[in-house]
Amino acid sequence: MAAIADGDYLFDTILANHREAAEGNGVISGMVVIETATPDKTVTVGTGSYIADGTKVTKGSTTSVDLTTHINGSNPNKVIITADSAGSITATAATAAAANPVGSTGPQTKVPLLPNLPANEILLAEVWLATAETTILNADITNHIITVPDSTYNPENVFTTRGDVIYRNATVPARLAIGGAGNVFKTNGTDPSWGALTRSIWIMPFNATGTGVTFPSMINSWPSAKTADAQTNIVYFAIPIPSDFLVLTKAVLVYISSGTGNIYRSVATSFAANGQSEATHTDSIASAAVAVTAIYIDEDDISAAFTGILANDYVSVRLTRDGANALDTTTAALDVIGLLINYT
Repeated sequence: MAAIADGDYLFDTILANHREAAEGNGVISGMVVIETATPDKTVTVGTGSYIADGTKVTKGSTTSVDLTTHINGSNPNKVIITADSAGSITATAATAAAANPVGSTGPQTKVPLLPNLPANEILLAEVWLATAETTILNADITNHIITVPDSTYNPENVFTTRGDVIYRNATVPARLAIGGAGNVFKTNGTDPSWGALTRSIWIMPFNATGTGVTFPSMINSWPSAKTADAQTNIVYFAIPIPSDFLVLTKAVLVYISSGTGNIYRSVATSFAANGQSEATHTDSIASAAVAVTAIYIDEDDISAAFTGILANDYVSVRLTRDGANALDTTTAALDVIGLLINYT
């Protein structure tokens, strides 16, 4: 709120401006009145926004106000700078008169009088115009800005739907519609959004069977189920699907092969919920060659074998490697490290 200094005379103009502020009319931001870059007989009103007569106005550029016509060659004068609901910035002058008290200037004079505040306008500043003034400086300007909240903003105008959230975008308050079921509130560092929270399940092999298979086994520092070259081996996994499961986003078997080439494998799944037959649902991926690189970690996408899984299902996964098939070209052991499932 505009300050009144010791020794200032309190005119009805100032009180009228406070009455306007009590009704929600005043400056929201900016609108400061200053001397021009090269001081002369004009003042500059800065950018900003304000409310006058209940209407919000935004000024995106500065306004120059020429006070030449209000300068008197015989006596000082006072001018008020005001703003209205149409966006106009106006200078209104009093009647020039000898300063009283003698030797005082600006708000610490009761003469010249301060002009009345025009109806439905707000007061930004008063300007002291010395006799035959040629250069208006900041010392001659007393800002009377009263800051008010942006009462024209109403959240009801932004909200439209149950669950809406309000946030500020680059310029104004904005609506963010509610996210989907299971979504989480997150941010990219600039703006908030709703999005899926990805969760992961890591399952190591539970068993492995077949000629030459080694379970449990190790390859370097990795625990595994080791399948043999030129043999048919099966690796088993059992997975409980969490209660917060919505959508499968990734399902991969993770291998480390001792040789480079292709493995020839198939995948079968069966799944059911509590109280159902253990093979209520089944799915599979037909035998196919999958490329691997020696001593690399390789992912094998098997998401196609999980069609129709639901939260709280129990899933059995069986990986069969047909190492004797001609399409299995690694001529080396394949270590199965685990099964990774991502979901939202």
